[in-house]
Amino acid sequence: MGDIVFQLISFSLMFGVVAGIVFLIVSMKKRSSKLDRVEKKVDQLLEREKSQSDR
Repeated sequence: MGDIVFQLISFSLMFGVVAGIVFLIVSMKKRSSKLDRVEKKVDQLLEREKSQSDR
């Protein structure tokens, strides 16, 4: 009985580590793409402001 409990705990721990690594990779990719979108919007606003001030 103790062997089964140990195997279940070990399997759960290994699964948790793999799931955590996958979660970190996915969240880092999402953060990177979100930062790129924000940067594009800021650039557009700066260009719009610059073109209006040139008039």
